Amino acid sequence: MVESQSLVGRFVEAVKHDRDEACRLLQMNPKLFTISIDLGQNALHFFTLEGSPSDVEFLLQQGFDPERRNDFGDTPLLDACVLEKTETAKILLAYGADPNVGSEVRFNAIHCCVYDGNAELIDALISAGAIPVYTTPLGETIFDQWPDCPERQQAMHELIQKHKIERPKSD
Repeated sequence: MVESQSLVGRFVEAVKHDRDEACRLLQMNPKLFTISIDLGQNALHFFTLEGSPSDVEFLLQQGFDPERRNDFGDTPLLDACVLEKTETAKILLAYGADPNVGSEVRFNAIHCCVYDGNAELIDALISAGAIPVYTTPLGETIFDQWPDCPERQQAMHELIQKHKIERPKSD
């Protein structure tokens, strides 16, 4: 275990400072693609949480799986959405992350963005194929839990108009 932690630490530092060394480490240790750093999170989760789009893109170029789930069932895209890491989310989407992804803890990627009113991120998700009309088990839709900020509320209104999103009809 200590050896794995040391290897992961070396790999993380190499990704940050020496990409050639990071590539050598991956070639010599393919388990780096799946080694858990913490709570089932691999290096891709780590750099997503760190907010490092160029490092996330580098890992995806090396073959890291954008659909890898942590112990809570969250993917890097869900983490990016929760933390409003818009550029990172766009990179993950470009490398095949599922825009409709959800987990045990989070309903779906769009729902993670609605409360904060990150219209740019929601627009990127919809443009990548996310289904904007949903209803959570608690009855929430994209029209609920809007941001407090008037500018973000306006951006959400514009987004709903742009994509012609209609409130789901209640049964």
